[in-house]
Amino acid sequence: MACGLVTSNLNLQPGEGLRVRGEVAPNTKSFVLNLGNDSNNLCLHFNLRFDIHGDTNTIVCSSKDGGARGTEQWESAFPFQPGSVTELCISFDQ
Repeated sequence: MACGLVTSNLNLQPGEGLRVRGEVAPNTKSFVLNLGNDSNNLCLHFNLRFDIHGDTNTIVCSSKDGGARGTEQWESAFPFQPGSVTELCISFDQ
């Protein structure tokens, strides 16, 4: 699996936010944004599925604590388009 930008030690605090902007390749099947300490401890697993795993135009979010996946949230509202510039804004609340 190809890996793009990796950033470490962001140290985001409540009230702060993160904005990620990039171009979605025209032939993209999916992309993932993971936020957390490591692959076994994620506060956010954001999985955009254009056409993969039998899912089309679906967003799946979850978390991971000590390697155990949290409850998945599925969203069918899908404003993303292959071949377009996309921006994700994530705010961190208390």
